[in-house]
Amino acid sequence: MSYVKINKSWRSFSRAYVKVSGTWREAKLIYVRINGTWRQAHDGYSYSWFTGSYGGCTKTCGTGSQSRSVYCRRSDGVTVTNSKCTTAKPATWRYCNKQSCTTCPTYNKSTYTWLEESSFTTYRTLLYYGSSRPFTHFRKGPTTYNYGGYRYSRSTHKDSWSKSDKNWYKWYYAICRTLL
Repeated sequence: MSYVKINKSWRSFSRAYVKVSGTWREAKLIYVRINGTWRQAHDGYSYSWFTGSYGGCTKTCGTGSQSRSVYCRRSDGVTVTNSKCTTAKPATWRYCNKQSCTTCPTYNKSTYTWLEESSFTTYRTLLYYGSSRPFTHFRKGPTTYNYGGYRYSRSTHKDSWSKSDKNWYKWYYAICRTLL
């Protein structure tokens, strides 16, 4: 239903026809002249954006994204083409879980969170992460270790070290754990 102002009062009409090259055709867009300016005839509805809830994040850490549905809705609840809404369209996605996937607790003997490198005749690395027993060890280890779905990396800061004799050294490093 559209409305047009005739003799200072608004009147409704459901269809309008125009003569094009001698043939009457139904008009799809109706324009009326108001105070010398042509404007599209008002259809009697107001339009606004409707937003759904954001869905789950694509990542648990390390910056993921969430999306939602956004659509234009007429005042009677009917979904219409986006061009009917004249205000800026709300965002359809956003960033989420921006925190790092890496945790780097400090070297802590009481919570068993450290990496121990020992130098005997052979060099070995013991990795402690929340247990009094090393859950894995490496010989002549690199600075990063992949184990159990995580990457463990030795910090560059040596928290403590001890020397027993000329042939035996132990270095204790804080370690970082990153979800792979």
